[in-house]
Amino acid sequence: MRVVVCTLMILGIALPGAVVATPAAPCADVEELMSEPLSMFDWGLFRLRDFLEAELDGVPLSPRPDVTVRYTRYSNRIVIRLFSITSCFGGQDEAREWCTAAASLVRVALGVDPEFEGRQVSRLGSFFQHVEVEQGVAGRHPGIGEELDSMTVIEVRLGYRIDAPAEERYEMTCCGPLVGRDLSLTIGAVDCRQD
Repeated sequence: MRVVVCTLMILGIALPGAVVATPAAPCADVEELMSEPLSMFDWGLFRLRDFLEAELDGVPLSPRPDVTVRYTRYSNRIVIRLFSITSCFGGQDEAREWCTAAASLVRVALGVDPEFEGRQVSRLGSFFQHVEVEQGVAGRHPGIGEELDSMTVIEVRLGYRIDAPAEERYEMTCCGPLVGRDLSLTIGAVDCRQD
């Protein structure tokens, strides 16, 4: 009997009392979102964030930071942000070391030598191009790596949990360009997008 019912349902013959599901349709707003194309720039931001999260998974950096990558149109910056909240540091010197180490990990993961003082180009451009380009085939935008490097900043923020002692409740922010050795350190919140 079960085989007969399944066969009849497959053939589109409904039995009395059988429930036939109708496909659900998305609302107009969702339909509009579904019709929007994904740009290579959007895809590159996503791939970069995904790559950095995977790179930081294999590194003994404690506490492990959350990674976000976003583009801010008003300042024309790509901001790679690492953020963590903790109460385990002994003071500002230790927190400063953590911020510097986290920024260096991002630079090294993207092929930048933080100790080198000369001109460098990171691997950043490869995230914003098709796979064939990564495999050595010439792309449409051969100089895109340098342009992306010049507009990318690293922002590392370390905040303290509310249960930390009052004298340790501060936020430390390290900001610097992706390519280079510079890294500014600020106690308190700062917006690196405007640097």
